[in-house]
Amino acid sequence: MSKKFYDIHFHAFNLSHPDILAFIKRFGIEKALFLGSMAPLAAILLKHKIDDYKNLISLMEHDLGSYFLIVEEILAQNKNCQIIKNEKAIIGGQDYDKIVITPLMMDFGYKGLKDKGILYELKKKPIREQVIDLFNGIRDYKKESKIHIFEIFPFMGINTANYTIDELLELLEKYFKDYTGKENDLLENMGKFDGTIDNIKSNFFAGIKVYPPLGFDPWPEDNEDELFKVKLLYSCCVEKQIPITSHCSDGGFLVIDKERHELIGSPERWERVLTYDKGRYKNLKLNLAHFGWKSSGYVATDWAKKIVDLILRFDNVYTDIAYRGIDNDYYQMLRNFIDSYKDDALIKKLEDRILFGSDFMINLRDIDSYNDYLCKFSKAKPISSIRDKMCQDNPRRFLNK
Repeated sequence: MSKKFYDIHFHAFNLSHPDILAFIKRFGIEKALFLGSMAPLAAILLKHKIDDYKNLISLMEHDLGSYFLIVEEILAQNKNCQIIKNEKAIIGGQDYDKIVITPLMMDFGYKGLKDKGILYELKKKPIREQVIDLFNGIRDYKKESKIHIFEIFPFMGINTANYTIDELLELLEKYFKDYTGKENDLLENMGKFDGTIDNIKSNFFAGIKVYPPLGFDPWPEDNEDELFKVKLLYSCCVEKQIPITSHCSDGGFLVIDKERHELIGSPERWERVLTYDKGRYKNLKLNLAHFGWKSSGYVATDWAKKIVDLILRFDNVYTDIAYRGIDNDYYQMLRNFIDSYKDDALIKKLEDRILFGSDFMINLRDIDSYNDYLCKFSKAKPISSIRDKMCQDNPRRFLNK
């Protein structure tokens, strides 16, 4: 069996994919000037610390095939910390034959989204366009790469609120009817997109991404129709063991008010899912991403502690460190937080559920490149004893049946 490095939290967007208002809010640029029509995003950013964003924007100018090739090329060329050598990835002193990346799609649909300050109708951002661009990009990468270090297993972005019940059933039928969760089946389809979305079927997607900051409510108990739809989603995922990654921090592309997000974005909302009806969905394979990060910057937030509580109670709950590992201080805090549980059995269980994730390309505000983030992880001494678990054993178990 080949040895693989897994990045369980990765993104692949171009400028046509995110809604620009969410993008602006994500990076704190609330008072952009609109004169007749929306100013180009790059022009807005020029007024607001362009140095913080220029790497991100420059990458988003590319088609996704070029994006994957550029990221790969930098991994092979950086002489200060060269990740790819002799067509292998070297991370933490270990050789890996492949780097598995899991582009997490985001359902930017606008159904029900309103903004008091907008006169014109907001343009919908159907997931269909992202799907086409992403699979075109994967095909072009596989065709043009000279290294082929990446295996690319996307997660389908779903916000149940953007679909009728029939539409949701049709979507799950189309993409997950014959889902197996086996890497060989995903590899068989990698790069085989013919440009026609109707020909995408099961085992093109490795899992599902949900995103509370865009309005996805894991347990909309006050709305019978919406609750029925999430139950359909969870039933499908439990039956087929489809992994779900959910954003779980107080940041992100926030288009709902903060009070609402504090409610539906919290891991406590997922506790209601996992405990419903004496544990109907207790075996849901769930990654609560970002380890419950909040703007305080510390690991031991109330959300982080609740995530640990769920990990210790449910066998298929995981968390990742996406965007967190931008310096060694974070890894030391992570180690201290794990060790604070003192009991060896609890510590081992927790260590077996933490996943490596980068949140690339979103993290380009705080790092220089994907190579930069991997190098920081590679050199992080506080987690040296569990590094291989985080980037190989745990994510392989999360992804596969």
